[in-house]
Amino acid sequence: PQGERPERWSKVVRAAAGQCDRAWLPEVLPAIELAAFLLRTDLPARRWIATAGAPPLGANPVGSATDDVVLLVGPEGGFSAAEAKAAAAASFQPCGLGPHVLRAETAALAGAAILMAGAPPRR
Repeated sequence: PQGERPERWSKVVRAAAGQCDRAWLPEVLPAIELAAFLLRTDLPARRWIATAGAPPLGANPVGSATDDVVLLVGPEGGFSAAEAKAAAAASFQPCGLGPHVLRAETAALAGAAILMAGAPPRR
């Protein structure tokens, strides 16, 4: 997609990981269309889609910190009905991220924090 800067995001991830002494780096992948992403066969079993009004992510079992998880957060205005239906067909479960409408970048960080708070530290 236009405006994508994966090198910048990889640099941000490396700097953040170094700042907090992480032993592993989260992977930054190139952006792809949602439909193509949902067709991937290598997605982890734990799949969430941020949905207003859904049960809170924190109320859901998050497994251990060594388990992979994917959390979809929508664009401004949220996912379309067709996108939400496609995600459900790809085994994504709806989850809430709190009572407020969040910007996409804030929602991603909030979701990551909720997932990290619910799992033991990764070694």
